[in-house]
Amino acid sequence: MSSSNLSSDENDTSQYEGLKYNDAEVFIDILERYYIPILLVVGSIGNCLSIFVLLSTKMRRNSSSWYLAALAVSDTGVLVTVFVPWLLYFNISIADQQYFCQICNYLAYVCSFLSAWYVFS
Repeated sequence: MSSSNLSSDENDTSQYEGLKYNDAEVFIDILERYYIPILLVVGSIGNCLSIFVLLSTKMRRNSSSWYLAALAVSDTGVLVTVFVPWLLYFNISIADQQYFCQICNYLAYVCSFLSAWYVFS
């Protein structure tokens, strides 16, 4: 194989990967724009219904109901902390305010940590 054939093969591959990367980039952009708010709405409604059912019926007597309600609260916290960076797509930057970014990151870590441990317990 000559060096000219090898370089043309490399160019074809890099062009193909470039097109593939652009398509993936567009797909991820669409996914982030539309999937996150749908996930937030459906997840929050589901978690609120779970909290309502688990704490307002006879199930309140079971300790497992309290764990599942706490899991629903922490999962809602994770959903809310994912929503804040999503607002940047629309140039709504509430994270610019003093200490808000640190508080949001702290809550994201705490809520995801609690979610994992509620599932574990």
